[in-house]
Amino acid sequence: MIAELNIRGLGVIAECELQFSSGMIAFTGETGAGKTLLVGALGLVLGDRADTGMVAGERADVSATVLVDPAGATGRRVTDAGGVVEPDGAVTVSRSVLASGRARAALGGAAVPVALVRELGDGIAQRHSQSDQLQLRSRKRQRQSLDAFGGHKLAAALKDYQQDYQQYLAAIDRLAQLQRQRSEQESRLAELHEGLAEVAEVRPKPGEENEVPQQILRLANVEQLAEGLSAALTIVAGAEDGVLEDLAAAQQSVARAARLDADLTPLVERLGEAALLLDDIVAELNRYASDLAPDPSALAELQRRKASLTKLQRDFGPTLTDVLAWEDHARTEVAELTDAADTEEAAQEEIAELLQRLEKRAAELSELREAAAERLSAAVTTELRELAMPDAMFRAEVAQQEAETGLRLPDGRTVAFGATGVDTVDFRLQPHPGGHWSPIGEGASGGELSRIMLALEVVLAESDPPAVFVFDEVDSGIGGKTAVEVGRRLARLADHSQVLVVTHLPQVAVFADQHVVVSKGTDGRVTRSTVMEVAGEQRSRELARMLSGSDDSATATAHAAELLDVATKHRETRI
Repeated sequence: MIAELNIRGLGVIAECELQFSSGMIAFTGETGAGKTLLVGALGLVLGDRADTGMVAGERADVSATVLVDPAGATGRRVTDAGGVVEPDGAVTVSRSVLASGRARAALGGAAVPVALVRELGDGIAQRHSQSDQLQLRSRKRQRQSLDAFGGHKLAAALKDYQQDYQQYLAAIDRLAQLQRQRSEQESRLAELHEGLAEVAEVRPKPGEENEVPQQILRLANVEQLAEGLSAALTIVAGAEDGVLEDLAAAQQSVARAARLDADLTPLVERLGEAALLLDDIVAELNRYASDLAPDPSALAELQRRKASLTKLQRDFGPTLTDVLAWEDHARTEVAELTDAADTEEAAQEEIAELLQRLEKRAAELSELREAAAERLSAAVTTELRELAMPDAMFRAEVAQQEAETGLRLPDGRTVAFGATGVDTVDFRLQPHPGGHWSPIGEGASGGELSRIMLALEVVLAESDPPAVFVFDEVDSGIGGKTAVEVGRRLARLADHSQVLVVTHLPQVAVFADQHVVVSKGTDGRVTRSTVMEVAGEQRSRELARMLSGSDDSATATAHAAELLDVATKHRETRI
């Protein structure tokens, strides 16, 4: 709950300190007195965006003390942000707004972003204004109200559905991406297969770019090679005066001399080794010469081979080593792209499985909503009869929109999956028996919308109420006995939550446990508003003013006393 509110320099409210009780608190005052500023101050401490137009001088300060569970999520969030939560759960929320446009926020004494203040505000308070009546006409808001009434079981079913739905959307995105990539992958696969086939046809070997040109050079010059070898063999091993014969003769001559001088013996051995080496050279030259023969077909084949290798080097090189490395990489890429096709198939299987799960989740969710709609319809109808709409009937309808794909219903229809299921929720009102059932946005007046919203809040509060309700003139368009019943219902809400009500109706204000009046005055130069709690005779005078416009009317004073008596009896029955 909100235990305290302090205001400095906010519009015409120069200074204000209020202590709030639990239960129902009414804020009243003449039109233009500053009730809107009071609502604005509450909005600031609940996380609304700061408006410099509300700053009277150079700066406005608003602070509040709110009570939270120190061990709860909100209490932990404050301490995580560096703020202090008192042992009794008290947390100080403060907002400062400068006329220059700068603003600051703090929780428990720690400077924090406004978003964190808004998070705390959303966690403890639920606010309603005349604009909320318009929002109530939206099917989204109606679905949210029904889901809130459905309780924890419906909330758990919705959470399970939404988790699967997000997985389903992610799987759809993955499949779409794979499908977009498919044409590129198919083109790349064709390119890789073509290149691999070209390399496989040639079957290159490392070093061939040097070996094949050498072989071509030899076959293209057989005659010149033969002539050169023949001349060399004639010189080295000719029949007469060949080098081998001269070398043998030299060895014999040195051998004879070595018999006279032993120092020449090593030279004899070296001449023998030279003769053997020269003999091996001759043998090699003879073998090479015997292999030399013109072979035009072999030469042509080598030239074709060279052309093929050159093309591979140009396309995948520049060297044959690079070509072979490209071949290895291409085979790996082909395997990966082939696996991608398998991934697409797996994604399709995943989507099929998720669709089956979504069908089950959606069917369970629809069943829970339909059961909740039946209970909500009965409960709100009962409340409306107590709110001076005795002949009205309220009905929450749960339906599904047909689609080409989605959940197939037993009657053969197919409905679309959405972020919150397959259901649409429509609140309808029948003003009297036999009347037409109309969507509440079409068939309900502003006063009726106020009562429908209040009836919903009373019903919802019995299951999971917020800590604080803030109502800003949601009683517009009603009066008399209806206003009394609205006051009763707001008082009933106060059994579960703190209820802050800005109202112009005395029939509503009289049911408050605490009454705060905003009044405006001027000294001829400056206009100021004061905010003060009233009780006893002061409260009676304020109620009389609200009834007649004058606080000293005897008739209005008597009527105010009657209203106070009604409220007192109602309060006694609540205790």
